[in-house]
Amino acid sequence: PAAADDVFSFLAPVDPAPATGPKSLPFTITDAQGRSGGGSIALTVGAAPADHVVISQIYGGGGNSGAVYTNDFIELFNASSSTVDLSGWSVQYASATGTNWMVTPLSGSIAPGQYYLIQQAAGSGGTTPLPAPDATGSIAMSATEGKVALVSSTAALSGTCPAGPTIVDLVGYGDAPSCYEGSGPAPRLGNTTAALRQGGGAQDTDNNANDFVAGAPNPRNNQPPFITVTAPANNAANVAVDTDIQITFSEDVDVTGAWFTIACQISGSHTAAVSGGPRIFTLNPDVDFSDAETCTVTIAASQVSDRDGTPDPMASDYSWSFTTVGGDPCALDYTPIYEIQGSGANAAITGNVTTQGVVVGDFEGSDELQGFYLQDPTGDGDEATSDGIFVYTGGADMVSVGEVVRVTGFARERFDQTALNGSNNNNAPVTDIVSCGTGSVTPVDVTLPFESADAPERYEGMLVRLPQELVIAEYFNYDRFGELVLALPLDGEARPFTPTAIEQPGPAALARAEANSLRRITLDDGLGVQNPDVVRHPNGEPFSLTNRFRGGDTVKNVVGVLGFDFSVYRIQPTAPAEYVASNPRPAEPEPVGGRLRVAAMNTLNFFLTLDYPTGSSLDNACGPLENVECRGADSDQPDEFNRQRDKLLAALAGLDADIIGLNELENTPGVDPLGDPVRGIVAGLNAMPGVGPYASIDTG
Repeated sequence: PAAADDVFSFLAPVDPAPATGPKSLPFTITDAQGRSGGGSIALTVGAAPADHVVISQIYGGGGNSGAVYTNDFIELFNASSSTVDLSGWSVQYASATGTNWMVTPLSGSIAPGQYYLIQQAAGSGGTTPLPAPDATGSIAMSATEGKVALVSSTAALSGTCPAGPTIVDLVGYGDAPSCYEGSGPAPRLGNTTAALRQGGGAQDTDNNANDFVAGAPNPRNNQPPFITVTAPANNAANVAVDTDIQITFSEDVDVTGAWFTIACQISGSHTAAVSGGPRIFTLNPDVDFSDAETCTVTIAASQVSDRDGTPDPMASDYSWSFTTVGGDPCALDYTPIYEIQGSGANAAITGNVTTQGVVVGDFEGSDELQGFYLQDPTGDGDEATSDGIFVYTGGADMVSVGEVVRVTGFARERFDQTALNGSNNNNAPVTDIVSCGTGSVTPVDVTLPFESADAPERYEGMLVRLPQELVIAEYFNYDRFGELVLALPLDGEARPFTPTAIEQPGPAALARAEANSLRRITLDDGLGVQNPDVVRHPNGEPFSLTNRFRGGDTVKNVVGVLGFDFSVYRIQPTAPAEYVASNPRPAEPEPVGGRLRVAAMNTLNFFLTLDYPTGSSLDNACGPLENVECRGADSDQPDEFNRQRDKLLAALAGLDADIIGLNELENTPGVDPLGDPVRGIVAGLNAMPGVGPYASIDTG
């Protein structure tokens, strides 16, 4: 013992695999003077926890007479320390002595210490749906006895008592099932009892009789709780001012602290008395709502958690709105757009607001900008504040150009553009939109050059017109994103030039670069997708070989909404511009004399080695080390290589050059895109009548 503390410590060997249950550990202590004493220590040997996914609960009485739950279910528990992928697994059921095993496939994964709920067939009784299941089957299980197996494949088992490496766990329950683990089956069950694995699902002695007890069913899932129904519903109208609010969750939950807020347009914030639970809660506001106002209820995710084992909070806050009865909502007060915008780069007002205006640009839909631009029809007369704002509606189509609408949403910066979302989240759509008639807005004229880089901010979200004749200066992103850059050239110049093409590097070149930056604007296409099938010509029609443009051509009277996205101000067009082909393509180059014609061309990734999908063993086989992406024709497009080569050969032949420099060619060892005798460029050119002959130079 330690000095004067009368505490003795010792190690005692025990059987490495003792039977579970109460035990007694006898001991004798002898001191240095030969005095001795003894006694025994009472202890209980518990079962070792499982180290894998096990069947933790079985209930076959769902929907039967007297049952609480409407469906049968099987529950799993991950007793291991690692997440387990259940893809390709199944749970299977057979009657107590049957040989026909019915299969329910599983998917997803189950984290350590988590449950996984498999819903099975429903009966005609029961009062309570199961929590949201992680998998769903249609097996009608016996309420009293049967067999359930967890299998690492979806192949049906066979026989009265199957065995094999794919069986991860097996439970027989009832009086006399033909198969079970250990010395006996789990207990006989009924309409109000389930077989529950002890230790919260973790005990596994490979003995069903020892591991399971009968008890009230307690379905637990692998999902956080969520709200299934609200009353009033989202966007409900003509709601009584003295209404109660009812919230139904997907499963039984605990709520704590300030788990809800009620914020109304006129009457402000409301407290409420709470009743019900643990799945359906009722809020009785302490003060009635006002007539013709919009109220928003928000449930705080962090204050709501489920009751199935490890508490899981809701994944995110949940909000919905409704409008009370009485009056014309369009005649109620609102926050003008120019007050939300303010005079700075960011929104002057953030949070829940209601505003009203005319739809000046409708770009709704999943392929477009997923929203619309709303503008105050009169504005505040302050040139420093914008009168327009973007409203994000997701994939919904809710308004039309020229419609006057009243919008309630969350004012914020969305990708650095002042906008309204449904909540403080880029992807939360606005849903509270009330139509208030029709109206119109006259575009405001905007001219280049801008006074400063942030000068366009005063027009953000507004309908504008660019009355000047502007040059098409850049179209690098045209085919992929439908974008053009329009510019006002410096005085005396036909087009904007790269500064160092005109000036020596230094102050003069920097001054030219700054001047160019204030004399340009991006003309977009109103779409949010890449590589669209049809791209928009500045004249509003689809681009084609008969309706094309060149750099140096001009446009005038561009009309659209001035927005901000991807770090630049841009015009989302709402009408065609006046287009003039000011820089027509010459019929042929001007003669330059000489006896050799030298040309250069970008082959745009001419590779003989095909590009295979990510994950394929043939992917990433190019480059000097044969370990990078092959950037040419795709392996799953059988005609792509020939189409690319044929077009490339035709273009090179048309150059009729004596010497051609090429780039973006494959440089994989052993691959020669120029000299390959079958698929190479030289062989292809020399096979064309009247072309060549050419030879290639190995550049190493």
